[in-house]
Order: sequence, then C-alpha cells, then structure tokens
Amino acid sequence: MVIGNPFYEIIIVSIIFTIISIIREIYYNVRIVERLPCSVNYICTIFLRFIHYIIILTSSLFFVFFRGEWKTIFWMRFELVLLFIIVFGWWIFSCCYISYIELMLYDVKVHLYKDNPCWVCLFHPYNTILKTICGILYLVNIYIIMLEKKILPYWGKIVYIVTFLFFFIKQAFHRKLSLRSGYPKDNPILNMIQCIYDNNK
Repeated sequence: MVIGNPFYEIIIVSIIFTIISIIREIYYNVRIVERLPCSVNYICTIFLRFIHYIIILTSSLFFVFFRGEWKTIFWMRFELVLLFIIVFGWWIFSCCYISYIELMLYDVKVHLYKDNPCWVCLFHPYNTILKTICGILYLVNIYIIMLEKKILPYWGKIVYIVTFLFFFIKQAFHRKLSLRSGYPKDNPILNMIQCIYDNNK
C-alpha cells in the first residue's frame, strides 16, 4: 500500500514539490536567477532538486514518515547517519554541496548568491524560516531517536550528540559571524567541481 509506506509517501511528496517548484519558476518567475539554464542543464537541476526534496523530507520529518512498524532500529540508525552526513558536509564544504551544484548548473557565479532554486522556487517568501525549522527538526529527530535504549550504547549517544552539535553549531555560527554569502568562493573541492563542469561545457 502507498499510504503508510514512508518510501512511497516521501517520493510522492517530493514529486509534487518538484512539479510545483517548476511551475512557480517558469510561469510565475519565482526564482533567484534571471535566466533559466539550457534544457539539458535544467533537466539535471530538476533531478537534483527532486533528490534534494527527498533528503529534506527524510532528514527533517523522519518521525512523521517512519512511524509504527517502520520505526525500526535500522531506519533510526539510518536517520542518524543521514543527519550526520548532512552536517559533516556543511562543515567540509561550508555550505550544502547539493545546493551548490544545483545553482552551478544555472551557469552563474554561485558564491554571489545566498539561496538556491530548490528552496526559493517552492517556499519563497518563507524559505529562510522553513530552513530554520528544518534545522530544529533535525534536533527533534535526534532527541526522539535517542530515547530508544537499544539505538546506541550510552557512550555512543554522548559521542554522537556532541559531535553532531559541534558541526551543526559551528556552521550556524560561522555563517552568522562571517556575514558572507551562502556559498564559499574558495572551497577547493567545490572549485574543482566547478572547473570540471566549466571544462566540459
């Protein structure tokens, strides 16, 4: 059955989100980039946007989708790993690398922008507020999962929480204090991705 199966629910909602974002971007000009990319690039960014919505829904609304018989030790550990990969990626790249690549495909200088089409095209003008809410929901998910006694040993829970909060808070404060744009100009890995993309256009 579709209803009650978290995989189907997340995919269906992500497809709906993607379609709405495309309509708003193309027909209502709800976008941060003036000109849309070429057809091939746009298809690629739409695919990335769809994947991004899946990640957003899974990471922030895990406790909504994975309930009842689906709330197993395996999936709760999967959620912990996913959340850790997200915040660790923020620390490594100083931004969300999926958002970076999405915006890069629009053939713009990414570091000049503060947001990305995934959020703006669907959630504007509430995208900033909803990003903050998603961050809070990460912590809610971790709290709910950590209440399970068998999820990790006591010391494992402490190590996970301290490490997660280190990356989570460090990135939040770094962005706040540096007053820089949403994407870095000098990250070596992202610069390499940009160079590869530019050389293959």
